[in-house]
Amino acid sequence: MSTAAATQQDTKQAKSLTLWEGFQTELEIREQEICSMLPGHVNKERFKNSVVAAVKQTPGLLKATPRSFFGAVTKSAQDG
Repeated sequence: MSTAAATQQDTKQAKSLTLWEGFQTELEIREQEICSMLPGHVNKERFKNSVVAAVKQTPGLLKATPRSFFGAVTKSAQDG
C-alpha cells in the first residue's frame, strides 16, 4: 500500500471512530429520554442494544445528522 493510500485509510478510520464516539456519547445523553418513551413490554437494555446493532450493521447511519437519527430512534421507541 502506498503512503498516500495508507494515510487516506488512516484518515477514514479516524473519521469513523469520531462518528462512532459521537454516536455513543449522544446515545448516553438521550438514553433516559428515549427509554421513557418505550412501552412497558419493551426491555430498555434490549432496545438500546438493537439501536447499537443497527448502527454497527449499517455504519452509514452515522452520516445522518444526530437530530435526524435520534428522531427516528425516538419514533421507534414510541412505536415499541
